Amino acid sequence: MKNLTICIPTYNREKIVCNQLRSILENVPNNDVEIMIRDNASDDNTYESLSEIISLSEREQITLSKNLTNLGLVGNILRMLEDVNTKFVWFVGDDDVLHPEVFDLVKKELMDINGYGGLFLNYKCIDSEGNIVKTRAFPINYNDKTLIDIFKECDATMMFITSMIYKTNILKEVVAFSCPDNQRITFPLYAALYTDIKYRVKLIEDNYIDDQVSGISWKKRYISVRLWEVPYEIFRLHSLGIKKTKIINIIFNYYLLNRRFLAGCFLRIFFHESIIEKLSRTINKKKR
Repeated sequence: MKNLTICIPTYNREKIVCNQLRSILENVPNNDVEIMIRDNASDDNTYESLSEIISLSEREQITLSKNLTNLGLVGNILRMLEDVNTKFVWFVGDDDVLHPEVFDLVKKELMDINGYGGLFLNYKCIDSEGNIVKTRAFPINYNDKTLIDIFKECDATMMFITSMIYKTNILKEVVAFSCPDNQRITFPLYAALYTDIKYRVKLIEDNYIDDQVSGISWKKRYISVRLWEVPYEIFRLHSLGIKKTKIINIIFNYYLLNRRFLAGCFLRIFFHESIIEKLSRTINKKKR
């Protein structure tokens, strides 16, 4: 796995990102991967605490940097990508839970990835209380599916940056191709779909990652992202040869799949946010 860089973008999450780094150092053999962390101009002690952990670890292949100004999540990711020199790159959320088994799994899969442009790792979603919100990003026995199939059936699961491992040159190709739209918060969705359309992505059914859905960095833009920005990324696929009739069908299906969310947006006009969230939690509990 020496040809892999694990990149961790972070901002004002001192304790969380430090725990993430300790966990990776504990579960990944010494010098087995490159580790890159970029502090997005935090105003807490994130950078200092990370520096101390790295110094004590005596690891040689860890790079820690700090931006002078906040570039946004995607801007920080793209800045990190510029410095990646390994064959593969894996962006990992600072608050996502990587179970120890995932590292051996990734090592094994990257040894046999010749015909693919990347890996899409299954994961489950948990809330701030540790309750399972979604057991899998996609069901088992989906090996013959494309990421567009998964989007149509399982929603925008590719927005989760930790789920994708790319061949570095392909991700850099996506960035160059999609400029200036590559600064959008929904760019990870487009990047994953682009890679699958042009190079195919290998689906990994094993589930060793937890997505902390309550900790999304774009929470204030959640409604805008779900209503407009995700469908916009689908519309952009016409430049990759996807017919507009298919794109319209995909977007229509997306809104149909998210009809509860659309209903919630409508109810927010008349009711306070806390009431809507309480109602949503009640419905989710009944589903479980």
